[in-house]
Amino acid sequence: MDFLDSSGLNELLRLSKQTARGGGFLVLAGAPPRMRQIMSLTGADTVLPVYARAAVALGESSWRAPSTAPAAACSPKTSAVVGSRTAAGTQFQQGSRFEPSVPSSSAPCC
Repeated sequence: MDFLDSSGLNELLRLSKQTARGGGFLVLAGAPPRMRQIMSLTGADTVLPVYARAAVALGESSWRAPSTAPAAACSPKTSAVVGSRTAAGTQFQQGSRFEPSVPSSSAPCC
Protein backbone atom coordinates (compact mmCIF):
# COMPACT_ATOMS: atom_id res chain seq x y z
CA MET A 1 0.00 0.00 0.00
CA ASP A 2 1.54 3.29 -1.09
CA PHE A 3 -1.15 5.72 0.00
CA LEU A 4 -3.21 6.28 3.14
CA ASP A 5 -5.64 9.19 3.40
CA SER A 6 -8.15 10.00 6.14
CA SER A 7 -10.82 7.69 4.71
CA GLY A 8 -8.35 4.79 4.56
CA LEU A 9 -7.22 5.50 8.11
CA ASN A 10 -10.84 5.62 9.28
CA GLU A 11 -11.51 2.27 7.60
CA LEU A 12 -8.53 0.67 9.34
CA LEU A 13 -9.70 2.03 12.69
CA ARG A 14 -13.26 0.82 12.00
CA LEU A 15 -11.96 -2.67 11.24
CA SER A 16 -9.88 -2.60 14.42
CA LYS A 17 -12.95 -1.62 16.47
CA GLN A 18 -15.09 -4.29 14.78
CA THR A 19 -12.45 -6.93 15.49
CA ALA A 20 -12.20 -5.82 19.14
CA ARG A 21 -16.00 -6.13 19.53
CA GLY A 22 -15.61 -9.76 18.48
CA GLY A 23 -12.93 -10.25 21.12
CA GLY A 24 -9.98 -10.13 18.75
CA PHE A 25 -7.11 -7.87 17.79
CA LEU A 26 -6.09 -6.33 14.49
CA VAL A 27 -2.52 -5.27 13.81
CA LEU A 28 -0.90 -3.79 10.72
CA ALA A 29 2.28 -5.57 9.63
CA GLY A 30 4.62 -4.86 6.76
CA ALA A 31 3.62 -1.20 6.69
CA PRO A 32 5.93 1.11 4.72
CA PRO A 33 7.72 3.89 6.65
CA ARG A 34 5.35 6.65 5.49
CA MET A 35 2.29 4.71 6.67
CA ARG A 36 3.93 4.02 10.05
CA GLN A 37 4.67 7.74 10.32
CA ILE A 38 1.04 8.68 9.58
CA MET A 39 -0.22 6.16 12.12
CA SER A 40 2.18 7.57 14.74
CA LEU A 41 1.45 11.25 14.02
CA THR A 42 -2.31 10.71 14.29
CA GLY A 43 -2.05 8.50 17.37
CA ALA A 44 -3.78 5.69 15.50
CA ASP A 45 -0.90 3.37 16.39
CA THR A 46 -2.13 3.39 20.01
CA VAL A 47 -5.36 1.72 18.84
CA LEU A 48 -4.01 -0.29 15.92
CA PRO A 49 -0.45 -1.56 16.52
CA VAL A 50 1.82 -1.09 13.50
CA TYR A 51 4.89 -3.21 12.71
CA ALA A 52 7.48 -2.81 9.96
CA ARG A 53 7.77 -6.57 9.47
CA ALA A 54 5.32 -9.45 9.82
CA ALA A 55 7.83 -11.56 11.75
CA VAL A 56 8.02 -8.90 14.45
CA ALA A 57 4.22 -8.58 14.62
CA LEU A 58 3.71 -12.33 14.86
CA GLY A 59 6.38 -12.60 17.56
CA GLU A 60 4.89 -9.79 19.66
CA SER A 61 2.81 -11.07 22.56
CA SER A 62 1.55 -7.80 24.10
CA TRP A 63 -1.47 -7.57 21.78
CA ARG A 64 -2.46 -11.23 21.86
CA ALA A 65 -5.22 -12.60 24.03
CA PRO A 66 -4.19 -15.44 26.32
CA SER A 67 -5.11 -18.88 25.09
CA THR A 68 -7.85 -20.35 27.27
CA ALA A 69 -9.03 -23.22 25.10
CA PRO A 70 -7.73 -25.53 22.38
CA ALA A 71 -7.12 -23.61 19.18
CA ALA A 72 -9.16 -26.08 17.13
CA ALA A 73 -12.32 -25.22 19.07
CA CYS A 74 -12.38 -21.55 18.01
CA SER A 75 -11.99 -19.45 14.92
CA PRO A 76 -8.84 -17.32 14.97
CA LYS A 77 -9.37 -14.07 16.86
CA THR A 78 -6.13 -12.39 15.92
CA SER A 79 -5.41 -11.21 12.41
CA ALA A 80 -2.31 -9.52 11.12
CA VAL A 81 -2.43 -8.04 7.64
CA VAL A 82 0.82 -9.08 5.98
CA GLY A 83 1.35 -7.84 2.47
CA SER A 84 -1.42 -9.56 0.58
CA ARG A 85 -2.35 -12.17 3.19
CA THR A 86 -3.46 -12.40 6.79
CA ALA A 87 -1.49 -14.40 9.34
CA ALA A 88 -4.26 -17.01 9.18
CA GLY A 89 -3.53 -17.46 5.47
CA THR A 90 -6.69 -15.82 4.12
CA GLN A 91 -6.18 -13.87 0.92
CA PHE A 92 -6.48 -10.10 1.34
CA GLN A 93 -6.73 -8.17 -1.89
CA GLN A 94 -5.91 -4.47 -1.77
CA GLY A 95 -9.13 -2.47 -1.95
CA SER A 96 -11.36 -5.32 -0.79
CA ARG A 97 -13.01 -5.61 2.59
CA PHE A 98 -11.35 -7.66 5.30
CA GLU A 99 -13.85 -9.24 7.67
CA PRO A 100 -12.20 -10.59 10.82
CA SER A 101 -13.02 -14.07 12.02
CA VAL A 102 -15.46 -14.12 14.91
CA PRO A 103 -16.25 -17.38 16.71
CA SER A 104 -19.73 -18.74 16.20
CA SER A 105 -22.09 -18.76 19.17
CA SER A 106 -21.92 -22.56 19.23
CA ALA A 107 -18.17 -22.57 19.87
CA PRO A 108 -17.41 -23.93 23.36
CA CYS A 109 -14.84 -21.24 24.13
CA CYS A 110 -13.96 -17.60 23.66
